[in-house]
Amino acid sequence: MHKLDPLFDTLKDIIGTCIDQTKDIACADVRVSNVIKDFFATHPVYQTFAFFSEEDQSQAFTLPMILLDPIDGTKEFIKGSDECVVSMSILYSLDLHDQRNMHWIYNFRNQDEVLYNNRSFTVQHITSVPMQQTKYQTVISRTEYKKYELARLDIPKLYMQPIGSIAYKLAALATQACDFVISIHNKHVWDIAAGSMMLSLQGYVFLEKHNPIQSLEQRLYHGPLIWLPKDKQDELMPLIHAILQNVDSV
Repeated sequence: MHKLDPLFDTLKDIIGTCIDQTKDIACADVRVSNVIKDFFATHPVYQTFAFFSEEDQSQAFTLPMILLDPIDGTKEFIKGSDECVVSMSILYSLDLHDQRNMHWIYNFRNQDEVLYNNRSFTVQHITSVPMQQTKYQTVISRTEYKKYELARLDIPKLYMQPIGSIAYKLAALATQACDFVISIHNKHVWDIAAGSMMLSLQGYVFLEKHNPIQSLEQRLYHGPLIWLPKDKQDELMPLIHAILQNVDSV
Protein backbone atom coordinates (compact mmCIF):
# COMPACT_ATOMS: atom_id res chain seq x y z
CA MET A 1 0.00 0.00 0.00
CA HIS A 2 1.32 3.42 -0.94
CA LYS A 3 2.38 5.31 2.19
CA LEU A 4 0.24 8.41 2.59
CA ASP A 5 1.90 10.33 5.41
CA PRO A 6 4.26 12.33 3.14
CA LEU A 7 1.32 12.99 0.82
CA PHE A 8 -0.69 14.52 3.64
CA ASP A 9 2.26 16.56 4.83
CA THR A 10 2.37 18.05 1.34
CA LEU A 11 -1.39 18.65 1.39
CA LYS A 12 -1.07 20.50 4.71
CA ASP A 13 1.41 22.89 3.11
CA ILE A 14 -0.81 23.37 0.05
CA ILE A 15 -3.92 24.01 2.15
CA GLY A 16 -2.11 26.40 4.48
CA THR A 17 -0.70 28.43 1.60
CA CYS A 18 -4.07 28.52 -0.15
CA ILE A 19 -5.92 29.80 2.92
CA ASP A 20 -3.22 32.36 3.73
CA GLN A 21 -3.42 33.75 0.20
CA THR A 22 -7.22 33.86 0.02
CA LYS A 23 -8.40 37.42 0.65
CA ASP A 24 -12.11 36.61 0.39
CA ILE A 25 -12.59 33.97 3.08
CA ALA A 26 -16.06 33.17 1.72
CA CYS A 27 -14.30 31.68 -1.34
CA ALA A 28 -11.73 29.68 0.64
CA ASP A 29 -13.56 26.35 0.36
CA VAL A 30 -13.65 26.60 -3.45
CA ARG A 31 -9.96 27.46 -3.60
CA VAL A 32 -8.99 24.62 -1.26
CA SER A 33 -11.04 22.20 -3.38
CA ASN A 34 -9.31 23.41 -6.54
CA VAL A 35 -5.75 23.13 -5.22
CA ILE A 36 -6.38 19.63 -3.88
CA LYS A 37 -7.93 18.59 -7.20
CA ASP A 38 -4.92 19.98 -9.08
CA PHE A 39 -2.54 18.16 -6.75
CA PHE A 40 -4.15 14.76 -7.32
CA ALA A 41 -4.54 15.35 -11.07
CA THR A 42 -0.77 15.00 -11.48
CA HIS A 43 -0.07 12.54 -8.67
CA PRO A 44 1.63 9.36 -9.98
CA VAL A 45 -0.57 7.04 -7.90
CA TYR A 46 -3.93 8.85 -7.76
CA GLN A 47 -4.18 10.83 -10.99
CA THR A 48 -6.68 8.35 -12.47
CA PHE A 49 -9.00 8.51 -9.45
CA ALA A 50 -12.29 10.38 -9.81
CA PHE A 51 -12.44 13.61 -7.83
CA PHE A 52 -15.72 14.44 -6.09
CA SER A 53 -15.99 17.44 -3.80
CA GLU A 54 -18.72 19.52 -2.21
CA GLU A 55 -17.46 22.37 -4.40
CA ASP A 56 -16.74 20.38 -7.57
CA GLN A 57 -19.03 17.63 -8.87
CA SER A 58 -17.96 17.84 -12.50
CA GLN A 59 -16.73 14.23 -12.40
CA ALA A 60 -18.83 11.13 -11.83
CA PHE A 61 -19.35 9.68 -8.37
CA THR A 62 -17.40 6.57 -9.28
CA LEU A 63 -14.63 4.41 -7.85
CA PRO A 64 -11.80 4.69 -7.17
CA MET A 65 -12.34 8.21 -5.92
CA ILE A 66 -11.03 11.15 -3.94
CA LEU A 67 -14.02 12.34 -1.86
CA LEU A 68 -13.57 15.77 -0.29
CA ASP A 69 -15.24 18.35 1.87
CA PRO A 70 -12.67 21.15 1.52
CA ILE A 71 -13.86 23.11 4.56
CA ASP A 72 -16.53 21.45 6.66
CA GLY A 73 -17.86 24.20 8.88
CA THR A 74 -17.69 27.29 6.68
CA LYS A 75 -19.70 29.34 9.20
CA GLU A 76 -17.14 28.54 11.89
CA PHE A 77 -14.31 29.25 9.46
CA ILE A 78 -15.67 32.68 8.56
CA LYS A 79 -16.11 33.50 12.27
CA GLY A 80 -12.48 32.57 12.94
CA SER A 81 -13.35 29.49 15.01
CA ASP A 82 -11.11 26.42 14.95
CA GLU A 83 -14.18 24.11 14.82
CA CYS A 84 -13.79 23.56 11.06
CA VAL A 85 -11.81 20.90 9.21
CA VAL A 86 -10.80 19.43 5.88
CA SER A 87 -12.45 16.02 5.52
CA MET A 88 -11.16 13.69 2.81
CA SER A 89 -11.19 10.01 1.87
CA ILE A 90 -9.31 8.06 -0.77
CA LEU A 91 -11.76 5.32 -1.67
CA TYR A 92 -11.37 1.96 -3.33
CA SER A 93 -14.88 1.00 -2.24
CA LEU A 94 -17.85 2.54 -0.41
CA ASP A 95 -17.83 -0.19 2.25
CA LEU A 96 -17.56 1.40 5.70
CA HIS A 97 -15.22 -1.36 6.86
CA ASP A 98 -12.86 -1.56 3.88
CA GLN A 99 -9.34 -1.27 5.29
CA ARG A 100 -7.90 -0.29 1.91
CA ASN A 101 -9.68 3.06 2.11
CA MET A 102 -7.83 5.99 3.65
CA HIS A 103 -9.35 8.84 5.62
CA TRP A 104 -8.14 12.20 6.88
CA ILE A 105 -9.77 14.89 9.01
CA TYR A 106 -7.46 17.86 9.36
CA ASN A 107 -7.90 20.94 11.54
CA PHE A 108 -5.86 23.48 9.58
CA ARG A 109 -6.31 26.12 12.27
CA ASN A 110 -4.29 24.24 14.89
CA GLN A 111 -2.59 21.54 12.75
CA ASP A 112 -4.37 18.66 14.49
CA GLU A 113 -5.54 15.61 12.55
CA VAL A 114 -6.97 12.12 12.56
CA LEU A 115 -5.57 9.89 9.81
CA TYR A 116 -6.43 6.30 8.89
CA ASN A 117 -3.72 4.92 6.62
CA ASN A 118 -2.10 1.53 6.08
CA ARG A 119 -4.64 -0.11 8.43
CA SER A 120 -3.63 2.08 11.37
CA PHE A 121 -4.66 5.36 13.00
CA THR A 122 -2.57 8.45 13.57
CA VAL A 123 -4.16 10.91 15.99
CA GLN A 124 -3.06 14.41 16.81
CA HIS A 125 -5.43 15.92 19.41
CA ILE A 126 -8.18 17.55 17.36
CA THR A 127 -10.66 19.06 19.82
CA SER A 128 -10.69 20.68 23.23
CA VAL A 129 -14.12 19.33 24.18
CA PRO A 130 -13.96 18.78 27.97
CA MET A 131 -15.00 15.27 28.96
CA GLN A 132 -17.54 14.82 31.74
CA GLN A 133 -16.53 12.20 34.27
CA THR A 134 -19.98 11.36 35.64
CA LYS A 135 -22.21 11.62 32.55
CA TYR A 136 -22.36 10.40 29.00
CA GLN A 137 -21.46 13.17 26.61
CA THR A 138 -22.64 14.03 23.13
CA VAL A 139 -21.82 16.89 20.78
CA ILE A 140 -24.44 18.49 18.56
CA SER A 141 -24.60 21.40 16.16
CA ARG A 142 -25.25 24.86 17.56
CA THR A 143 -28.04 25.32 15.02
CA GLU A 144 -29.88 22.19 16.17
CA TYR A 145 -29.18 22.93 19.83
CA LYS A 146 -30.90 26.31 19.47
CA LYS A 147 -33.67 25.31 17.03
CA TYR A 148 -34.88 22.37 19.12
CA GLU A 149 -34.39 24.13 22.48
CA LEU A 150 -32.10 21.39 23.74
CA ALA A 151 -30.70 23.60 26.49
CA ARG A 152 -33.95 23.08 28.41
CA LEU A 153 -33.71 19.29 28.12
CA ASP A 154 -32.77 17.67 31.43
CA ILE A 155 -31.49 14.12 31.07
CA PRO A 156 -29.65 13.21 34.31
CA LYS A 157 -27.10 10.91 32.69
CA LEU A 158 -26.35 13.14 29.68
CA TYR A 159 -24.28 16.24 28.98
CA MET A 160 -24.79 17.95 25.61
CA GLN A 161 -22.18 20.24 24.12
CA PRO A 162 -22.97 22.38 21.05
CA ILE A 163 -19.88 22.58 18.82
CA GLY A 164 -18.89 23.04 15.17
CA SER A 165 -19.08 21.08 11.95
CA ILE A 166 -20.18 17.45 11.62
CA ALA A 167 -16.74 16.26 10.48
CA TYR A 168 -15.24 18.03 13.49
CA LYS A 169 -17.72 16.23 15.74
CA LEU A 170 -16.99 12.83 14.18
CA ALA A 171 -13.27 13.45 14.70
CA ALA A 172 -14.05 14.23 18.34
CA LEU A 173 -15.81 10.87 18.63
CA ALA A 174 -12.96 9.06 16.87
CA THR A 175 -10.55 10.50 19.45
CA GLN A 176 -12.90 9.57 22.33
CA ALA A 177 -13.69 13.17 23.24
CA CYS A 178 -17.39 12.25 23.47
CA ASP A 179 -19.57 9.13 23.69
CA PHE A 180 -21.81 9.52 20.65
CA VAL A 181 -22.77 12.00 17.92
CA ILE A 182 -26.25 12.81 16.64
CA SER A 183 -27.27 14.95 13.68
CA ILE A 184 -30.96 15.76 13.45
CA HIS A 185 -30.62 17.31 10.00
CA ASN A 186 -29.62 15.64 6.74
CA LYS A 187 -25.96 15.36 5.71
CA HIS A 188 -24.24 14.86 2.36
CA VAL A 189 -21.81 12.02 1.84
CA TRP A 190 -18.80 14.36 1.64
CA ASP A 191 -19.69 15.73 5.09
CA ILE A 192 -19.58 12.36 6.82
CA ALA A 193 -17.59 9.87 4.72
CA ALA A 194 -14.17 10.15 6.36
CA GLY A 195 -15.56 10.28 9.88
CA SER A 196 -18.12 7.51 9.41
CA MET A 197 -15.59 5.14 7.86
CA MET A 198 -12.97 5.84 10.51
CA LEU A 199 -15.49 5.21 13.25
CA SER A 200 -16.73 1.98 11.67
CA LEU A 201 -13.16 0.69 11.67
CA GLN A 202 -13.02 1.49 15.40
CA GLY A 203 -16.15 -0.48 16.29
CA TYR A 204 -18.81 2.22 15.98
CA VAL A 205 -22.12 1.93 14.14
CA PHE A 206 -23.69 4.52 11.85
CA LEU A 207 -27.49 4.73 11.83
CA GLU A 208 -29.73 6.60 9.40
CA LYS A 209 -33.24 6.90 10.86
CA HIS A 210 -32.20 4.06 13.21
CA ASN A 211 -31.23 1.77 10.31
CA PRO A 212 -27.59 0.60 10.22
CA ILE A 213 -25.57 1.78 7.23
CA GLN A 214 -22.83 -0.50 5.90
CA SER A 215 -21.89 1.27 2.66
CA LEU A 216 -22.02 4.91 1.58
CA GLU A 217 -23.91 4.47 -1.68
CA GLN A 218 -26.12 7.54 -1.24
CA ARG A 219 -25.25 11.17 -1.88
CA LEU A 220 -27.57 12.36 0.91
CA TYR A 221 -28.31 10.81 4.32
CA HIS A 222 -31.52 11.73 6.10
CA GLY A 223 -31.59 12.61 9.76
CA PRO A 224 -31.65 11.69 12.46
CA LEU A 225 -28.15 10.32 11.96
CA ILE A 226 -26.44 8.61 14.87
CA TRP A 227 -22.88 7.39 15.46
CA LEU A 228 -22.26 5.36 18.61
CA PRO A 229 -20.15 2.44 19.90
CA LYS A 230 -21.57 -0.93 18.92
CA ASP A 231 -20.97 -2.33 22.40
CA LYS A 232 -22.82 0.53 24.14
CA GLN A 233 -26.00 0.70 22.10
CA ASP A 234 -28.19 -0.63 24.92
CA GLU A 235 -26.86 2.05 27.29
CA LEU A 236 -26.94 4.99 24.88
CA MET A 237 -30.09 4.50 22.79
CA PRO A 238 -32.48 5.50 25.63
CA LEU A 239 -30.60 8.81 25.91
CA ILE A 240 -30.79 9.31 22.14
CA HIS A 241 -34.53 8.55 22.13
CA ALA A 242 -35.01 11.17 24.86
CA ILE A 243 -33.27 13.78 22.69
CA LEU A 244 -35.37 12.88 19.66
CA GLN A 245 -38.62 12.95 21.64
CA ASN A 246 -37.77 16.51 22.63
CA VAL A 247 -37.07 17.37 18.99
CA ASP A 248 -40.46 16.00 17.95
CA SER A 249 -42.20 18.10 20.59
CA VAL A 250 -40.72 21.43 19.43
